[in-house]
Order: sequence, then C-alpha cells, then structure tokens
Amino acid sequence: MAALPFSSSETQSQPMQKLRSLISIVAMAAGFSACSGDPEQIPTTERDIHASQIQVGSAQSGRHPYQCTDGQSRFVDFKNEGFTMEVRKSYEGEPLVLNAPAQGFQYRSANLSAHFRNTNLVLVTGGGAKVVCERGRER
Repeated sequence: MAALPFSSSETQSQPMQKLRSLISIVAMAAGFSACSGDPEQIPTTERDIHASQIQVGSAQSGRHPYQCTDGQSRFVDFKNEGFTMEVRKSYEGEPLVLNAPAQGFQYRSANLSAHFRNTNLVLVTGGGAKVVCERGRER
C-alpha cells in the first residue's frame, strides 16, 4: 500500500471541509430557488394587460381611448376576461363587438378583425383596409 502524503488529522478535516462547502452550496441554491419561483409572464399587449388586471381586480372601469391613423378616435372596452372587445367610434356610441377564440388570436366580427401589435390596436376591414390606433386621450 502506498504511503499517503498527509497525516490522518488532515484526512479527517478534508471531508468536513467538503461537507461544509456542500452544505453552503445547497443552502444558497435553496435560497435562490425560493426567491425566483416560476417566472411570471409579463403581459405584452393591451388585451393581456387588461385581462391580467381583471384577474387581480385592478382593472379601471371605463373605455380605453385610441387615436387612429384615419383621424378618428376609437373607444375600446374589454369583456369576458379579454376575449371580447367592444369598439366604439364615440364614447357613447353603439359598440361593434369582436370576439377572440383564445388568447393570442385575432378578434373578429362579420366585417372587421382586430389584433395588437405591441400596444397599438390594428383594425382591418373585410376589404383589407387597415387602421392603426395608438392608446391615448380623446381628441
């Protein structure tokens, strides 16, 4: 048997040092995992933001005003946890109701579709005319 280059007291202290290091690493990892948890999805569209606000009860009541490239204002209400959108051309006007089958899909009605590009609302008529609306104040 070959001679070991260190004494028996050194042999016993090395496993203890390794054990202490291992315990420290495990404790730090447990602390980090408790803090991080599952990453939350950050809402990226107006609809997602509104749907998440409804879920936590912090949604503002009222219509969301938009200024559109056709020079008109639009007023949008979200309903049904964000799956239904009501679009009005005036604050008290009759709504055009559009529905989305699932999150991430376009809203649709018989003659209009709508989707979000970043925070802009994009309306497309059945004939293909496109109007881009930016969230803002009434004109």
